Amino acid sequence: MKKLKIENYFKWLSFLILATFMFAFFITLLLVVNNYKETSKQPDYKRAKVLVNEALGYIEMNFQELNKSKNIPDLNNILLKNKLQVQVLNFNGQTLYNSVDTKENNEQINLKYINLETKDVINYITPIVIQEKLMGNTIFSIPKVELIDSNVNKIWYYFTPLILGLIVLTALLFKMNKFIIKYILSPIKDLNNFTDNLSKGMYKNKLNYEVDSEVTRLCSGFELMQEELQYSLKAQNKLEKERKELIVCISHDMRTPIASIKAYIGAIKDGFAKDAVTLNNYIQIIDNKADNILKLTNDFFEHSKADLGELRINKSPSYSRKFFLRIVEAYEIEFANRGIKLIIDREIPEVLINIDVLRTEQVIFNLLQNAMKYTPRGESVHFGVNLEKEFLVFYVKDNGIGISSIDLPCIFDKFYRGEKEEPSSQQEGSGLGLYLCKYIVEAQGGKIHAESKSKLGTTIYFTIPKI
Repeated sequence: MKKLKIENYFKWLSFLILATFMFAFFITLLLVVNNYKETSKQPDYKRAKVLVNEALGYIEMNFQELNKSKNIPDLNNILLKNKLQVQVLNFNGQTLYNSVDTKENNEQINLKYINLETKDVINYITPIVIQEKLMGNTIFSIPKVELIDSNVNKIWYYFTPLILGLIVLTALLFKMNKFIIKYILSPIKDLNNFTDNLSKGMYKNKLNYEVDSEVTRLCSGFELMQEELQYSLKAQNKLEKERKELIVCISHDMRTPIASIKAYIGAIKDGFAKDAVTLNNYIQIIDNKADNILKLTNDFFEHSKADLGELRINKSPSYSRKFFLRIVEAYEIEFANRGIKLIIDREIPEVLINIDVLRTEQVIFNLLQNAMKYTPRGESVHFGVNLEKEFLVFYVKDNGIGISSIDLPCIFDKFYRGEKEEPSSQQEGSGLGLYLCKYIVEAQGGKIHAESKSKLGTTIYFTIPKI
């Protein structure tokens, strides 16, 4: 592909336009000057009339005196001043006065045979009119040089507009060249460097431009593309990181219960369960560990569906009191078996809500399980529903170990499992429970948040819009 440098192209184009215009200008100038010189060699008879005007006026005023005197000083002075010679004729063609040769004053002259132009002299004939009556004629001999305009310099005045146009054209071409370089070529050059850096994985480039134009809007579009690409790469890296974290979490969280199951099965096979009570205890532990594995598997499955946008929310109208009482009654026995009391703080209001029953029950189950997990035996967990203007506010409050101020803002993040205050409180979990709760609540138009202080318990609230 042929390489073209646009900046040089514009410079050469501007130079060629200017050079063509100047060439045409100077050729025209030479032709006009040459023609002017030729035409300027022709006598200007209008100027002849001006030159003889003073002398003619004197002759008409003193016409009667010309017959009486052959030497008229005043007329001679006028003729000398204007570089003229004159021959005055009466009506019959008889010479009355001749400034060249006064001896031939009586010469008879026929105007038809007068040679009007010689090599060096122009004979200019003009009538003598006195009181609107033709009295005679004058023959003025004028040096041809006096009637030829030898001042060619004044021709430049005719070319002044053209010269000014040439100057303006030069300035405009220079300005245009500067404009194109500054506002078109420079941004394009910067954009070229920008895309080169972008192709090398450098995503923090900036394009500087002073004015809003089509080119700068193109540059702005590339900057926006860079931001979108950077965002996409960050999202891709985040997903890749989460994928790796998911694998690590599955490996880590599955290993402990599976190892326990294998250990207890090994103990049973080796005959350590010698009585029915010990055997039942081992079987119960194995069953609990299997439940843990099942819960972890469900969490990972739900997380994968949420990430793929396949975690469907199918809402339908439900009455709040019946819905919440059914859930609480289902878990009262489990709390009692753990030595923890589940308390309903006040009567549950009866309003119509539009929810996904299964998913909302999953949220409440997760919150109750967490409260049960971190509440010591003999303590209580409080459950309540408050009625506000547009929402029902559901909460679960425990008297457990609480959440530190460092961990609290992050508890709804994916895979986040904060550092517990006491080693004994370490529990198995995927770090996805609260993340899924947040996803489900927000998908139904609600909000979720937590309040907690270390060693003083935790309260988690979420809202459900009323119909």
